[in-house]
Amino acid sequence: MLRLGIRKVVDMLNRERIRDLSKDIQGACALTALDAAGASDEELLREAARASNDHAGKRQLGEDNFD
Repeated sequence: MLRLGIRKVVDMLNRERIRDLSKDIQGACALTALDAAGASDEELLREAARASNDHAGKRQLGEDNFD
């Protein structure tokens, strides 16, 4: 469920209406969406570490385009 929540937040932040807002407002939107999704601190840290590891592994393989 958390991955879906984070993906929805990313999709939301990539929308033009949000992208054009200040970074402070974008941050508030992201935190509000994550809170509404019920994401715990531990889940967010685990997901961030997983995403970082995936990104590092793909960079080592030379894969620039991934989601």
